[in-house]
Amino acid sequence: MELWQRAQAGEADAFRQLADGVWPLLYRSLLPYVGDREATEDLAQEALLQAWRRLPSFRGDSRVETWIVSIGFNLARNERRRHRADLCENWSEEGGPSAEEVVVEHEHWASVAQAVANLPPLWRVALLLVAREGLTYEETARALSCRPSTLRNWVHRARQSLRRDLGTGAPGRGSAPRKVVPDCE
Repeated sequence: MELWQRAQAGEADAFRQLADGVWPLLYRSLLPYVGDREATEDLAQEALLQAWRRLPSFRGDSRVETWIVSIGFNLARNERRRHRADLCENWSEEGGPSAEEVVVEHEHWASVAQAVANLPPLWRVALLLVAREGLTYEETARALSCRPSTLRNWVHRARQSLRRDLGTGAPGRGSAPRKVVPDCE
């Protein structure tokens, strides 16, 4: 019986072991997205708490680690949305960009965030670890327990999907695309 199955059966100690094992991946995955160590720790703790509460509904269709990291990213995205809403409510016209520029920029990044959120979970995690956190393919492959060639495929497909979803097309075709995710290969 796998650790998550034992935890699902109610063994709190099994979940503690699972949480201890997934913590480094969860933290490293969220930190570049959140940008603040303390906030990342809080979100990672909340992700583990939600994973514990939702564990009875986990079916094992994906790796439990990926499922928990996805919970963390969903929490981080929700927190970012709340923060942006607070900034908009407190908007001041004194200096800085115009309200129209802020709205356009916000819409662009909201589109990017939505496109990233629409990626399959493994592609999303792989892309964020490589492109945002700067881990090598080998480090990321180890963290996700896959072969580097598989990871390269996920990152490549994630980038293709983002280009398609954001209307940037393929590089070399038409006008130069707006760079959304840096190439880290």
